[in-house]
Amino acid sequence: MKVVKTNNQFIAYIDDNKAGLIEVVPISETAITLAHTEVGDDFRGMRVGQTILEYIIDYARDNSIKLMPLCPFTKAQMDKHPEFHDVLYES
Repeated sequence: MKVVKTNNQFIAYIDDNKAGLIEVVPISETAITLAHTEVGDDFRGMRVGQTILEYIIDYARDNSIKLMPLCPFTKAQMDKHPEFHDVLYES
């Protein structure tokens, strides 16, 4: 699986097929909102959403960016994994 960052999305591809995405919205130069997660029906159960989220977390750490998870999937995953809390946005 390959994850690619665009302006407003992180998109996962499996064998050159778009498998899923997480839409992001900038809050500031150092923070983004995780607004929406989408996984194609053919790719459910393949950890696509989790893989994209982990890529975003690594990206956030590498670029000193904080994350505000708003969609139910990203919020649940961030709550479930304390090892991700270092990149949580605090207002």
